[in-house]
Amino acid sequence: MSRSERLQRWREEEEESDEDDVVFLGAMLAALKRKKNKKKFRGSLPGRHNVPRDILGGHEQIYWDYFADNPVYNEKHFRRRYRMSRALFLRIVAAVEAHDEYFRQKADAVGRLGASAIQKVVAPFLMLAHGVSADFLDDSVRMGESTIIESFKHFVKAVVNIFSERIPKGPQCPRHSQIASH
Repeated sequence: MSRSERLQRWREEEEESDEDDVVFLGAMLAALKRKKNKKKFRGSLPGRHNVPRDILGGHEQIYWDYFADNPVYNEKHFRRRYRMSRALFLRIVAAVEAHDEYFRQKADAVGRLGASAIQKVVAPFLMLAHGVSADFLDDSVRMGESTIIESFKHFVKAVVNIFSERIPKGPQCPRHSQIASH
């Protein structure tokens, strides 16, 4: 085989290789586009560790500690822990639950009940009242850190939407006049 024949064969192979590269790149771009448009997966993932938190047990514990007929902790303890009365807390829970469907207790795909409205509101209140992080609360409310953070975000939005009209604005508000005078 002469040098010119070898050179011609090499050029043909290179052209075929370039065509293969273009086809490959096109397939890669199409796959990336599909991946970008695909919704993020939510739920359990194969190979991931699932922590059995006993979410219903967490609700029961909170209920027996603070809301039962004879709770473990009395009104004084409740006020110290949540910085408000039990009655006000329950009114806020009811208002938030009525405002945002996120706070309604729902069953998952298997039929297990998720966290209750009280659990989803206790976590943000404890975070606000005591300045603790979400991962600090996962043992007491029996929810994962990401769920606690999600509850916090929904809670803040709901409270602002529900109660922002009730906050007095302007000089008639005693707090406003204190701030303005400084």
